[in-house]
Amino acid sequence: PILGFANDFYDDMAWLALAVGRLNRLSKTITGASDVTAQDAGSVLFERLNTGLHSCGGMSWSKGKRDFCNTPATAPAALAFARIGQIKTAQNLMSWLNDVLWDGDRMLYFDGANLRPQDVMVDDITGRRDVPLDVERNIYTYNQGTTLAVLLTLAESSEISDDRREEYLLRAERLIVGVVKNLSEDFEFSDGSHHLVLHSGDNGDGALFTGILVRYLAQAAMSTMLSPEARSLASALVYGSARAVWEGRREFDPTLPLNEPGIDPNEIRDRAIAIFSPKFTVSARDALAAGKPVELSGQLQAWMTLEAAARLSAED
Repeated sequence: PILGFANDFYDDMAWLALAVGRLNRLSKTITGASDVTAQDAGSVLFERLNTGLHSCGGMSWSKGKRDFCNTPATAPAALAFARIGQIKTAQNLMSWLNDVLWDGDRMLYFDGANLRPQDVMVDDITGRRDVPLDVERNIYTYNQGTTLAVLLTLAESSEISDDRREEYLLRAERLIVGVVKNLSEDFEFSDGSHHLVLHSGDNGDGALFTGILVRYLAQAAMSTMLSPEARSLASALVYGSARAVWEGRREFDPTLPLNEPGIDPNEIRDRAIAIFSPKFTVSARDALAAGKPVELSGQLQAWMTLEAAARLSAED
């Protein structure tokens, strides 16, 4: 049913809005026509997302926690609005992120801010309402990816001024530098060469976070609006992380009869299947030993990383 597309979390609905947008574009490419289900879902999701726009300027995280506005909801929502042409809404959301959650020292975005409307101060002369904020200063890789995507998408819009475009591009370049300085490390590969590799998570949702960042770093690396230096940094992060993912894979034969006496679980008799470590700098043999459960999020992160590198390679 159509109502099943919405839930209580605005970040979930923003991600689904982005997904159905891609599905609709894919349908147009393959069949020449829009996908009806995707369009119906989009109508429901954007209607609900509009109810999550907070008076503070950001997007609420959930219906049950309206006074917590965070990057996980605000950035993908801004990206979704930008992709359907609601540029002003996307700009407003991005302005809130830049004003409230930008860490100028590290050049990264914080996680979110709790608003305290019960402590609001009203200026007797101007009538201005000042709502205090408690900023959640945690740094997560995927927040940097989604904000980077919004900055680039807005910069590509013909509806914004040249000055604002330059502002977005400069912020995007600073963000890429912040990622290099704070969210990557020099890693030595098996052949002795050294390359930058992004920090990555371990289990649960965190195992997916860096894959989101890699996806949009590839977009940055392909953007001719950015400086060659920024594009080169983004490209290095994508390729280094993808190489680490691939070299750290563990292959196994799912058809191997493990009940045979003396069977070597590492033997490949038929077609090999690869699984990937959720942590880029730790091999899958160490992170996901034989018999250990494998979570989808970590594998999805790896696929996204390899896909981003493949897209970038094709563009190069």
